[in-house]
Amino acid sequence: MSQQFSRENRITQRNEFELVYRTGRRLENSHFRLYVIQRHEPTPRLGLTIPKRVGNSVVRNRLKRLIREWFRIRKQRLHALDLVIQPNALAPKLEYEELCKSLDSLIKENLSSIHKDVEGH
Repeated sequence: MSQQFSRENRITQRNEFELVYRTGRRLENSHFRLYVIQRHEPTPRLGLTIPKRVGNSVVRNRLKRLIREWFRIRKQRLHALDLVIQPNALAPKLEYEELCKSLDSLIKENLSSIHKDVEGH
């Protein structure tokens, strides 16, 4: 698997976002809200929704870059998942290492239950 953040690793269509919101599991911590569903294809995908209340375009674009980098580095461990990440107003204050810890803990705490939910359906 390539280390690039390619088109196949992105959720781009509105109906795909809606599917993740409607059927996905919602996870939250003090900085992020994450929606996640299991996929049938082996590659993970990332979608980002960053509201304007998070900050101006410079702040929002910085967050997008940091979250994409987090995903790019960890995508082999996130196989077959669709993730939609929504940062909240506290997220722009995070340094990259803190952002990684926050997202890692959210995923790690819930990954086994995500797979159990999928197997149960």
